Amino acid sequence: MGGHIVNGEVTHTSLEFGRVVLESFHNRTHSFIYADPAATWSYSGQLDANLPLDQARLEWSSDQKFTYARQVFDDSEEQFFGGHGALKKILDVEYPGGSELAHMELLKWLHSDPVTNQD
Repeated sequence: MGGHIVNGEVTHTSLEFGRVVLESFHNRTHSFIYADPAATWSYSGQLDANLPLDQARLEWSSDQKFTYARQVFDDSEEQFFGGHGALKKILDVEYPGGSELAHMELLKWLHSDPVTNQD
């Protein structure tokens, strides 16, 4: 199982792209949109990964990493809210570089060395 051990407890990587956060849990990665520090809007759908990000980085092929990184932020076809593309719209409006940069940053992280967290 992916994750890091800190003070005897397993922690999982979460990646932030402005208000859009990919949070890893022991058996999946879930997408969240944060409205402000006190509120969370949970986005759940077919684009969630069925394993934590750390584990995906180790187990997925290059093609799987590319597909996930592209699809997780391009939710326009997702059935959530009728496929309005909430994640993509938020990233394109609020995240410097938009959804394209978020895709590239996620892909870079997925291909980085898990030990040193570098390319």
